[in-house]
Parts: sequence; structure tokens; C-alpha cells
Amino acid sequence: MQAKRIHQLAVLGVAFVLLAALVAFARDGRDFAGYYSLTDVTEQSTAVKLTLTLQLFNYSDADIKQASVVLHQSGPGILIHGSYPILKVFRNQTDVRMSQEFTVPREEYMRWQNGMEPRLMVHFKGANGIEQRRSIQLSRRPMLSPR
Repeated sequence: MQAKRIHQLAVLGVAFVLLAALVAFARDGRDFAGYYSLTDVTEQSTAVKLTLTLQLFNYSDADIKQASVVLHQSGPGILIHGSYPILKVFRNQTDVRMSQEFTVPREEYMRWQNGMEPRLMVHFKGANGIEQRRSIQLSRRPMLSPR
């Protein structure tokens, strides 16, 4: 009888640890999501000039101060194509719309036309003062107007 009780407690302990790990993983999995559209596209020989309009939602469970939304190169690499103006305060459970003109390499634009999403990230300092970078889960909208 004692062994059965110890076994039940062990199973509950393992289940608790796995559940806690799953919750922690899910929380950082989608802190930011949004929609984007591309307009005013002008193709040049090796680059494409365009306006990238974004509707961004904050699901991070925190108000974010001094956040910057940065357009990174798709795939591996550290190249940054540019950023939007800094958001002084991006409140939890709200959305913002922003629009910015970018010039990207023609190959990057072609990736976006073939199903890859632009690689946008939110950069901010966490409560501990350490620089944070979070990916934005994106979906394309044919036409998204800035507010």
C-alpha cells in the first residue's frame, strides 16, 4: 500500500515538472504576432524598395518600454535591413500599426514572394535589464492600412 502511494506521488511529481516546462516553453513561444502587407513596391536591378505595414499584437504578459521592431535578413545571418521608430510603451494585450519604407536585396524580396515571411523581431530590455529579442509570428494580409 505504501509503495503504491509513493508511486502515485512520483507520477504526480513528474507530471507537474513536465507541465511547468510546457507552460514556460509556450509563454515565450508567441509573445508577439501580427499581420503585414507590402505596398509601393519598386523593383530595381539588385534591390527592391517597398513599404512594409505591420499590425503587431503584444501577448507577452507585460508592458514593453522602448521597444524597437527590427527587420532582419531571412534565414541565417545577422544582417539588419532597418527598423521602425521606437515604441515608447507597447502595452500588454494591445496592438499597434506601423509603416516603414525599406530597401531590401532582390533575393530577399523574392523569398517573401515565394512563401517566406519577413523576419521581424521585437528588441527590448527585460525587467532584469538584459537585452531581449523576440520573433514575431506573421501572416500576410493583402492590404493593411496604417492607423
